[in-house]
Amino acid sequence: MAYLKVAGRVDVPADRAAKMAKDPELLSHWLDGVVVAGLGDDRTRWAVGETEFDVLRLPTGDKHLIRWRALSGQRHTGVVRFKPRGASTDVVIEVAWDGGHARALRRRLKDALRDFAFEAVRLPELSLQQTS
Repeated sequence: MAYLKVAGRVDVPADRAAKMAKDPELLSHWLDGVVVAGLGDDRTRWAVGETEFDVLRLPTGDKHLIRWRALSGQRHTGVVRFKPRGASTDVVIEVAWDGGHARALRRRLKDALRDFAFEAVRLPELSLQQTS
């Protein structure tokens, strides 16, 4: 399996950042070229270009941690950590997958983290009322 790690900081508290990252509708908003649909029971369907796959979010017991594994498509797993830093949050994304295209995936993850940092500050609190 190939492995990537990308890190950055967002200027919102960790609770807010983690809630936003768990909301499929909000994910689709800032992940360029990606559509994420909630399927219930911590399952989501991701469409990236012409590729679709289902993902299961795994229980962690930690509100500042997201873990997942693919249920279909290319085999992959990942984790996102939200580390509180006062009014900001350090975000660390780690992904392991079968296959190549490491440079393209690294660029996509860096872009997604940059866009998340921008949108996390911009989106109103109301968008988080129904997130888990």
